[in-house]
Amino acid sequence: MPNTRISGNYSRKEQDMIRSYVLLVHAEIESFFEERAKSKVESEFIKWKNKRKRSNTLLNLVAFLGAEIDWSKKKRTDKDQIQFRLNVLVTHFQNGVVQKNNGIKPDNLFKLLLPTGLEVADFDPTWLIEMENFGKDRGTIAHQPLSVQNTIDKVTEVDRIKNRILPEIAILDRLLSNK
Repeated sequence: MPNTRISGNYSRKEQDMIRSYVLLVHAEIESFFEERAKSKVESEFIKWKNKRKRSNTLLNLVAFLGAEIDWSKKKRTDKDQIQFRLNVLVTHFQNGVVQKNNGIKPDNLFKLLLPTGLEVADFDPTWLIEMENFGKDRGTIAHQPLSVQNTIDKVTEVDRIKNRILPEIAILDRLLSNK
């Protein structure tokens, strides 16, 4: 990242560095949520297999993803077993929902995190708007020619990430640990 300039005037190379920073942060946030969701579901499934410990995560997994599975194509002896059904849902979550995730806008986050036990009320509405805007801005940076992009300001982007995005991610991470 270039040094901060009070004037906000950065060279083309420095603008590229700021854009790269935004793209990298977006990718890391996306990866963090994907890995966190995947590990939460895996760990709750393992607890269930080993000790038959029920959890909100597994309940939410069934509630949010159960209808996405065509159970009629499964063997009757298999589909009547709860462990088989949970295994199918966990695999579907990992290989379908997580692997096919493509972003950090609210819809993406809900698909990833509601099956883990979080609820819509756990998400700060202002933060969700921030994530929607951050996702749109990332899309502009990644997919639009520079000629149609606005100048990007380092101070604004760093402030948005450090003060408006990351603190809420830490809160959601703690909530996930306690669900």
